[in-house]
Amino acid sequence: MSVILNSAMAKQKKAIRTEDIFTDEESVHFIRTVRKLINQGNCKTAYKMAVDYKRKYPQSILYAYYEAVLTAEETSGYTPQQIKVRQRQAALKLKKILHRLRGIHPWFVASVRNEYYWFSRQPRKQYQLGVEMVAKGRRGSYYSQGVGSAELARLYALAGKKKLCLRWAKISEQAWLNFFKVDSNWSNSYFFYAAALAFQGRLKEMDKAFAKSAKIAGKTMRWREIQDWRKEVLEAVAVLDGSRAKAKGS
Repeated sequence: MSVILNSAMAKQKKAIRTEDIFTDEESVHFIRTVRKLINQGNCKTAYKMAVDYKRKYPQSILYAYYEAVLTAEETSGYTPQQIKVRQRQAALKLKKILHRLRGIHPWFVASVRNEYYWFSRQPRKQYQLGVEMVAKGRRGSYYSQGVGSAELARLYALAGKKKLCLRWAKISEQAWLNFFKVDSNWSNSYFFYAAALAFQGRLKEMDKAFAKSAKIAGKTMRWREIQDWRKEVLEAVAVLDGSRAKAKGS
């Protein structure tokens, strides 16, 4: 799960490109179309589009970025091991892009860093990136805070560290409430908001968050992405509940 450049970034396109190889209209059309596909849960078509554009403009950082991110955004039909392999591939591609960003608009750099930290499994750095960028005025980076802190909560849940899990779950919840003031219509964000609620024992609210995600994407609660993510979250909650039960019995 990750955040993609928002529509405002289209207005920054002159600042984020290093070569004059595509028209403004073409880049805006690409960003809008790909974002719409992703928000509908159609990452397979979005990835194909990104591959085509990267092939058409092989020197473009913009299209290389989208192709790298979408390498691993589609998870349906893949085994957990295959997903890990694809995520490592995405991280390697993004790491190469990071070396090409000197002089590039800082908001675009933040987007690349956000995705790299997600796919390379560095949640604390992802959270800290969000704090850094919000302090600089990029309120959309509450997304980085929300994802990073939700993942930290999940890892602490799996480790049975209930106090740390609860702490980061609450941090994540607040980050998402702030993010929704910026963009309440990004389906992906509600997956992590749902996780933050679940780790606080608020399972009914968790399912409401998943339902919101499904509605935005035009899906139902049977959507494979929701079912897989919900299962993963509840597995971590089960571990956490086991540690809570032991603590009460000690």
